[in-house]
Amino acid sequence: SRVKENIACLSRHLSDWKKGDIISLLTESKAIQEHLSRHTGCKRKASNDLPRQFTIAMKHGNVKAAERMLDVDNDTGLLRLDDLIPDMSGKTVRDVLKDKHPTSLPVYDETLIND
Repeated sequence: SRVKENIACLSRHLSDWKKGDIISLLTESKAIQEHLSRHTGCKRKASNDLPRQFTIAMKHGNVKAAERMLDVDNDTGLLRLDDLIPDMSGKTVRDVLKDKHPTSLPVYDETLIND
């Protein structure tokens, strides 16, 4: 029965967890996720609804869910620091962020709050 299979699977997962066999748990979870995405087809809301959903998730402090919304497509999502920015003459994300932030200034003792 399906219930017995689920119980056996959960018992195996707990046993692996207790043994510290995290690699096998991660490998199996990735395989399950790939299987689900292939066979169920990611049911995704219309892209014009994405900004509203993202805003709601962020307002509720659900950063991880908001991040996942951006990471669903390859067209949108999070960039790595070493990714090249198109139309920026070979600049990386790191270069652009450095350009946006001012250089640091020294800290003076009189500006610090001491308890």
